[in-house]
Amino acid sequence: MAKRQTRYVCQSCGRITPAYMGKCPKCGEFGTMKEEVMVAETAVTAKNPRALRQPASHPLRLADVTADGFERLALPLAEFARVLGGGIVPGSLVLVGGDPGIGKSTLLLDVAALVANLHGPTLYISGEESARQIKMRADRLGVQAKELFLVTETNLNVMLTHINEVKPVMVIVDSIQTTYVEDKTSSPGSVSQVRECAGRFQELAKTAVSPLSWWDT
Repeated sequence: MAKRQTRYVCQSCGRITPAYMGKCPKCGEFGTMKEEVMVAETAVTAKNPRALRQPASHPLRLADVTADGFERLALPLAEFARVLGGGIVPGSLVLVGGDPGIGKSTLLLDVAALVANLHGPTLYISGEESARQIKMRADRLGVQAKELFLVTETNLNVMLTHINEVKPVMVIVDSIQTTYVEDKTSSPGSVSQVRECAGRFQELAKTAVSPLSWWDT
């Protein structure tokens, strides 16, 4: 049986310590160290690295790698496309950040509609607003897209189920701070939750057929 271990993670800077500390030794903040239960490596893999599973990936020569089928998805938003280097790259993971109320959700809803109309099914996952609220914003903006799907969800595993069902060309998660995985004891928005969710989204983006994940903070 795997051994249960406890560690403490600073919710401000991400510093990890084996024991609780009232003051984070890295950022100096007080009361930010939160307990996190983790499952340690089994004795077999810890003592014998060769017991690890064989990797599915294999090194390739740069000259043998092709970019066929990975053209950027064009958008009629010149400034937005310029920031992304000319368009959206399949398999990319993009973090859209900004102050509260600055218009991140409005911008991404507009982008989602454009992608849905130009390139195919797009999934907008909201953890902060209901589908009705998003619809009201879309009506105010004059957004219309038959291939734009909406869902309200914060559980990452459920999100992955919806993504597998819709098979979208782009996924927008609004926001990463409300997303959580069940096997983490920390609350949504904590350093450990954000790190874990981001890692799983990145894995999905690199392996899915049409892998684009977006989120805002």
